[in-house]
Parts: sequence; structure tokens; C-alpha cells
Amino acid sequence: MPKEVQNQKIKERTERKKSRTERCSRGDTKEVQRKKLNRGNVRFGIGKQILVCFLVPVIFVIAVGVQAYGSAAAGMRSRYEEASLETLKMTAEYIELGSEFITTEGLKYAYNTNLAEYYRGLYKNDASKRLEVLKDTNDMLSTAKVSNTFINNIHIITKPGVAMLSTKKGSSTATPDGFYGEFVAELEAAYGEGKIPKWIDSHPLLDEKMNLAPEETIFSYACQAGSGNAYIVIDMQKQAVDSLLEKLDLGEGSMVGMVTAGGKECVVGSEEAALFGGLPCYLKCLQGDALQGVESIRYQEEDWLFLYSRSETGSFVICALTPMKTVTKQADSIRVVTAIMVMLSCVVAVLVGILISTKIGRSMKRMMNSMKAVADGDLTVEVKHKGRDEFSLLTASMNHMVANTRKLVKKASNSTVMLGTTTHSVTEAAGVVNEVSENLTGAIGEIHEGMHVQSDNAQGCLGKTDALSKEIQLIGNRIGAIEKLIQDTGKRVQTGMETMTLLGQRADQATLRTQKVAESIVMLQESMGQIRGFVETIHEISEETNLLSLNASIEAARAGDSGRGFAVVADQIRKLADGSSKAAGKIQQTVTDINGLARMSVEDAEKAKEMVFLQYQAVEESKVIFDGIEQYMQAVMGQMDEITKNAQKADLKREETLQAIENISAVIEQTAAAASVVNATAEKLLQYAGRMKTDADDMDLNMRNLEEEISSFKIT
Repeated sequence: MPKEVQNQKIKERTERKKSRTERCSRGDTKEVQRKKLNRGNVRFGIGKQILVCFLVPVIFVIAVGVQAYGSAAAGMRSRYEEASLETLKMTAEYIELGSEFITTEGLKYAYNTNLAEYYRGLYKNDASKRLEVLKDTNDMLSTAKVSNTFINNIHIITKPGVAMLSTKKGSSTATPDGFYGEFVAELEAAYGEGKIPKWIDSHPLLDEKMNLAPEETIFSYACQAGSGNAYIVIDMQKQAVDSLLEKLDLGEGSMVGMVTAGGKECVVGSEEAALFGGLPCYLKCLQGDALQGVESIRYQEEDWLFLYSRSETGSFVICALTPMKTVTKQADSIRVVTAIMVMLSCVVAVLVGILISTKIGRSMKRMMNSMKAVADGDLTVEVKHKGRDEFSLLTASMNHMVANTRKLVKKASNSTVMLGTTTHSVTEAAGVVNEVSENLTGAIGEIHEGMHVQSDNAQGCLGKTDALSKEIQLIGNRIGAIEKLIQDTGKRVQTGMETMTLLGQRADQATLRTQKVAESIVMLQESMGQIRGFVETIHEISEETNLLSLNASIEAARAGDSGRGFAVVADQIRKLADGSSKAAGKIQQTVTDINGLARMSVEDAEKAKEMVFLQYQAVEESKVIFDGIEQYMQAVMGQMDEITKNAQKADLKREETLQAIENISAVIEQTAAAASVVNATAEKLLQYAGRMKTDADDMDLNMRNLEEEISSFKIT
């Protein structure tokens, strides 16, 4: 054999080995890719989503609490203002009533006929009459002071030369001469000539003459006698006003006071003697026409509520200051309770969310681990889940999927073993053919005689070899068909998985619809319970109505005209009849509600029926898909049978080729003349044998790769 031909053959073999090495390396990358799992970074997992779902209602609870606190505070303030203003108004009216009594008392002394003659000095010469008038007047003064708690002292200031009268002395003996002129001069100096008011805040001259304590009097009624010879002054007792103001309970920290028209104050609940007169809100209330009002102010770095009520005569104003925190104290308690409940709600929501998310996370983790094991090829995994929730349906579907995949891989593995055996036989046959072809090529150099005789046999050998090559090519095509069938089988399995997932979703919808039907039935039962209660009420009212009607008829018949007193019984009968009518109305409303709930139950039942029908369709689709998988597997088995038959045919062709080569060897000495022709034919045979060997090696490599892929699945 020429060296150039041998070198060319060696080069071709080297290239074929290099190609097989590259294909093996590409097969290794599949193993690397199989080990690379998806490691997605979950930024907003199920646990966080559940916590958000639980915390959203808590946020609304906070909003409701804030709104409730604002409404409660506004309502409490409004009710407090109304109640406090009414209290101040009643207090002002009471003090004004006392003032009117004082005014009436003063007018009685101002226009008394006997006292008018006494004021003019007509009794100077009639001692008995003068003493009688003085005694009667002192008795009247004492009685008035005792009977009216607002009166501190009563003074009748006369002109000089006429003894004045007063309850301060406490004696029937008249006091020294009066000082009418000096007293009038003092009042005109203070208020202006002809402008002396009826109610004055102070009378220093009278206090000095009678040794009076100014702090015991809040203000005084001053009235000139009708004869113009005396002045009647009645002091209102400050202690009585203090006692009345102390009884006012406007809340903790409140301050109440009475301010006269002249600015004199009587304050309770504060250490300051003058509190309200300097406040802008007080001056503002004097300028307005309203007799009472309320205003929010800022006093001593705190929020206060200023309330006032003026007397109709304008002689005094009852004022009050209440801390705003006292007004909204109960609302603050609502705010505290709301804050505590919101905090508890947050804690409970977080705990429940963590519990549920942990449970779901554990179930998902178990399923993911099982699916990772399946992805790694372990088909013996069984997904486990405790409970009767949706995850149990999902795990059942996954286990069913893994079981079907395991069956498929087991069948493919068995087919691969058989195909590997056949491929090994083909490879051995190709090696033998290649070896024989090489020996034949080496022997052709010595064959010079008889080649012409065996030319036909050589042509026949060449035809047989070509047929063998075609059979081997047919085997390769069959293997390609097997690979395509396997790929289609994988797609069918994927479709089955999607169908099972759809079945799980529809099962969830059916569960929800069933739950709604159950809730509607529960509500229907509650309505039926209400109907029974209403029916019992109607029965009781009817029985009572019948008894009362019977008794009323009997008693009316017995009493005759006197039976009019049984109108009460008739009225009771009417009320019972009204109750029966109302109960009947409630029964009608309840029946209407029951009908509505019944309709809802029917609709939910229909929807549940539709969902069950959809599930049935999904199951039927899954059945068809898996039937298709079985048919494909049967097709694979048929292809494998074809491969076996073709391999047997190739073996027969190989034997015929060997027989032809033996015939050529027997007559090789006689065919030396045709050596050149036989040599060319032998070289062609060697080329075909090399190609067959290369194809057989490629088929063997593909089978090993297929075996490696299938061996990665663990099925036992």
C-alpha cells in the first residue's frame, strides 16, 4: 500500500477522534448546566405579603380611632359647653333673682309712708310714735336680713338730725345722726351727678361710719327715698355668692367668678383676687349683644375654655375658665384605649402573619427540595404534606407527575439498554469489516493473477458493502427518530404538568364557591331562627290580646255606664295589636331576606357545578395527554424493533461480504492480470469501511451520552 494513502488514513482517523473528543466535552457541559439551579433572590416573599395584608386593616383601625377620637372630643366639648352655659345661666338667674328681692326690699323702705314722715323729721316731737316706727322698721330690717341669704346689711342713711337705721348695730336703738349729704356727694364724685347707678361696688364713707368690712360685700343696691330725704343701701353678701359659685362643678381645675359692672370680682378656684376683668375675652363679651357665650383662649401657656353668662340688667357677669384637657379627658381615655388596641392588633397581626407565612414557607420549602431532587434526576422522591389544605392537592398532583415520569424514564432506560447492545454489535461488525478491508488492501499488492476472473465477485462484494453502509445509515436515521420521539414525549409530559396545574387552580375556585354556599346556608339558618322568634312573639301577643279583650268585654258589661274606666284596657289591646302588626312586618322582611339568601345559594351552587365540570374537562385532557405519551412509547418500541431487524440484515450482508472475500483470496493467483482494477476496487472498499467505522463510533458515542442522561435519573 502506498505511504501517501496510509498517511491520509491516519490523518482521517485523528480528525475523527478529535471530533469525538469535542462532542464528549459538549456532553460534559450538560452535566454542569444540570448542577446550576435557579437561585432567584426573592425580595418580597409570601411572608411579607401576608404581613402587609394583616397590617392594612390595622392602618384602617388607626384611621377609625383617630376619627373616633376627634368626633368624641368635639362631641364632648359641645355637650360640655351646652351644660356649662346652662349652669352659668341658671346661676346668673338665681343671683339676679336675689338682686330683684333686694331691689324690692329697698323700694319697700324707700316708699313707706311712715318712714317718709320719719325721714322728714315729723316724729321729733312724738317720741312714742318715733319709737314705734323705729321698732317696726328694725324688725323689718332684721327679718329681711334673716330671710334673704344674699343680704349682708341694710342701711337707711338719713339727713343730719335724724337717726339712721341699720342692721349692723343689731339694736332697736337708732344710730347717731345721718350723713345723707356726704354720702350723695361721694357717689356723685365717683359716678357723676345724676348718673348714680342702682348697684354700686363700694361705699367707703358708709364703711367708715358704720365700721363695715368691704370684703364681706360683693356690691350694694343704692336707692333714694321717694321723699328725697334718705338713701337706702342694701349690701349683697359676698359669702353667699362664694357659696353659690363653689357649688358649680365645671370640671377639675375650673375657675368660676362673678364680675360686677364696676369691675369688682368674686373668684372661686383661683388664688388671684382679680382674674377675669383683665382678659381680652371678657372685654370682648361686654362689647357684644349676646347674654352668654364660649371661646377658646390661651392662658398661662395652656388651652382653656372661657364661658360667660350676663345678667339681663347688665349689673354682673358670671364667668368661668376650664382647662381644655378637662373637657377632653374622656376623649383622651378613648385615644389611649384606641392606641393600646391598635398596638395589640399590630402584635396579633404580626404573630398570625408569621405563623401562617412560616407554615406556608415550610410547605413550599419541602416542595422545592423535592423538586430540586427531581431536577437532579432522583425520581424516587415523594412529596409529603400534612393537612387538608390546597397544598395537599398540589402535593398529590406533583407525586402523580413524578410517578408518571418515573415510569417513562424506566421504559426509556430499558430501550436504551437494548439499543446499546445493538450499537455495540454494529460497532464490532464495523471493526471487523475495517480490519478485513485493511488485510484485503495489503494482500492486493501480491495479487496479480486471476483478478480478471474475480472481477465480478469483487463488484458483488462492493455492492454488498454498499448495502451494508445503507443499512447502517438506516440505523442512524432510526436513532434520530428515537431522539425526536423522546423530545416529543418530554413536551407531552410538560403539557401534562400544565394541565394538572390548571386542575389545581380550578379546584381552588370550586372550594371557594363551596365555602360561599356554606356561608349562605348558615345565614339562611339564622334568618329561620329569627322567623321562629317572631312567630312566638306574635303568638304571645295574640293570646294576651284575646285575654285582655275578653276581660274588657266582661267588665264593661258588668259596669254599665261605669265601664268607661276600661279605656285603659282598650288602649292596651291597641298596643298589643300594634305589636302584632310590627312583628308581622318583621316576619315579611325576614322572609324576603331568606329568599334573597336562597337565590344566592342557588347561584353559588350553579357556579360550583360549573367549576366541577371544568375540573372534569381538565382531568379528561390529562388522560388524553398521558394516552399520547403511552402511544409515543409504543412507537419507540416499534422503532427499536426496526433497529434490531436492520442490524440482523447488516450482519447477513457482512457474512456474504466475507464469503466473497474468501472467494477472491482463493483465486487471487489467477487474477494477477487484473490487479490494478482489483486494487482500485479494494481502496474504495476500504474507504467505505472507514466511513462505516466512523458512523458506528458516532452512534456508540451518542448512545453513551443517552445512557448518561438517562442514568442521571434515579427510579429505584
